[in-house]
Amino acid sequence: MKVNRLSVAAVLLSILVIQPVVAEEGTAEFNFLGSGSVSYKNITFDLPAVGASFEPSLITLGLHGTLSYGNFFTTINYDDTISDDTQYSNGGSLLLMSRQDADLSFGYYLGRGFSAFAGYKDGELNVDVIGEIENNMPVAPYAVVFTDKGPYVGASYTYAMTNSSLSFSLAYADMDGDVAFGTGATSGDTTGFSYNMAWNIPVGENTTFISKLNLTRYDFDDKEKGTVDGSNNPQDLSFEQEFNVLSFAIAHYF
Repeated sequence: MKVNRLSVAAVLLSILVIQPVVAEEGTAEFNFLGSGSVSYKNITFDLPAVGASFEPSLITLGLHGTLSYGNFFTTINYDDTISDDTQYSNGGSLLLMSRQDADLSFGYYLGRGFSAFAGYKDGELNVDVIGEIENNMPVAPYAVVFTDKGPYVGASYTYAMTNSSLSFSLAYADMDGDVAFGTGATSGDTTGFSYNMAWNIPVGENTTFISKLNLTRYDFDDKEKGTVDGSNNPQDLSFEQEFNVLSFAIAHYF
């Protein structure tokens, strides 16, 4: 494998989880790349309006496939929890937390290490609440579900070195957000940025190892207000989401 081809492949991990790879610039042929990743995710969902905070630390497994033709590429990704997080809330309830993410993206390699991309993301954080709350009052098990769906756009840059490369990217998402609390629910807009840095190094003729750090900051703007607990009491559930993710992947050209 040519080193410059793998240098371009550093964009594989330059967005949310895995970002597409393209063949050598100007190569008019189809290429397929398959990859798998393991991610360590520290997530914070702080909801001051209801006095709740969810801070799962998760291990997830990602499967990814990229099809490219010339400088055009499309990628499909799926990432799911393989190690749930278990915590206790301040009120004494047991929290079982997991997350799933999927996205489809399309992009174009602009040359000189630059790529542009756009896609659609679907992410969901599940929190199962079990046990008792304050004053030892038992509660029936219920689920809290945070869902974000919508488009994103971004750009990446790859800096080629002698035997490896670094890539940097910035992406902006404008999604629909939903929150379900047992029998209550609310919805609004989720917007924000994702920042990424990845290091790419060849480990075989058609195989590369990639490590990536992702920092994502989203704001959820509650549009409905007052429906979370099933009552008519006005309640603004706007909150911030923070994701700090370290990923390791193996990618292989077929």
